[in-house]
Amino acid sequence: MITGGSTGSSTYVIPLLLLTGAFLLRMDVKKYIIMEMPKEGKTTLFLGWFNLVLGALLFVWVWVM
Repeated sequence: MITGGSTGSSTYVIPLLLLTGAFLLRMDVKKYIIMEMPKEGKTTLFLGWFNLVLGALLFVWVWVM
């Protein structure tokens, strides 16, 4: 049976990905730069952008479907 709309989990996952990505980029990256931990800073930077992009792609996917 095909129905329209969301299954429910995307309404929690998408904002969570966007918020955690923004938090990582806004707070944690600066903290690691100040503490002179470049490897952790790069990893956090990657994960922050990964969360934001994945959240945006999922948002578009759910909106299109």
